[in-house]
Formats: sequence, C-alpha cells, structure tokens
Amino acid sequence: MENVKILCNYPFNIMADKFNALTWRVFHSQEDFDYTIMRHLHDLYAINLKYHNDTDFKAKVLENFEKKDKMRIPDREFKELLEETNRKLLSDEKYRAGYEKFVNSMSYAPDNELITFDIALNCYQTLSKLFL
Repeated sequence: MENVKILCNYPFNIMADKFNALTWRVFHSQEDFDYTIMRHLHDLYAINLKYHNDTDFKAKVLENFEKKDKMRIPDREFKELLEETNRKLLSDEKYRAGYEKFVNSMSYAPDNELITFDIALNCYQTLSKLFL
C-alpha cells in the first residue's frame, strides 16, 4: 500500500492570505475590476467566525506583506494600503455590486443567512484596525 500525503492549510493561514490578497487587489484595482476578488471579503468573515487570534493574525499578515508584496511597492507601508483599500471599499459602489454578484452566484444559503457586504466589510475594517 502506498502512503498518501495530503497537503492541508490551516484556516489561520488562509485567513491571513485572503486578507493580504484582498488588500493588495483592491489597492491596485483599476477600471478592469474583477468582481471575483470579493470572494476574499466573503471568506474572511466566514473564517473569522471559527478562528480569531489578533496577535498571530497580525504577525502572519505582516509576514505575508514583507515576503510577497513589499518588493512590488517598496515605497509604501502596509498601513497605507489598508487605508486606501478601506476607502475604496467604502466609497466605490463597484465593490458592493461585485460582492453581491459573487455571493448571489455562489451561495446556496437562505437569504436570511447570507453574509452581506456590510457584515463582511465590517469584519475587514475590524481586522484592519489591528494595523492602523
């Protein structure tokens, strides 16, 4: 019998990766907006319900930023990306519309159990405050 190895990711790592990915992609989004990036906002809220440790989360997100994103924008701090991303998510209606399009097309949850844009955005903003 052959040994089978299955690579597993911890929800904590996935949560940090999604936070970084959403921040980076919204920060750099232009007119060619891909609404599927809003899956990260949706998933952040869902994962956050199961896992929450501010110290570990902050350390992992900053590690991700230093390893993956900092070289692309060496003149910017993570705090600046977060501020701009939060501003865009709050003020540009395309993110709400993109989120609703994504959730409505992929979720089988009853309407009263859907993770709304406002609920998911509130989670992102709360996590953002760890860095501001």
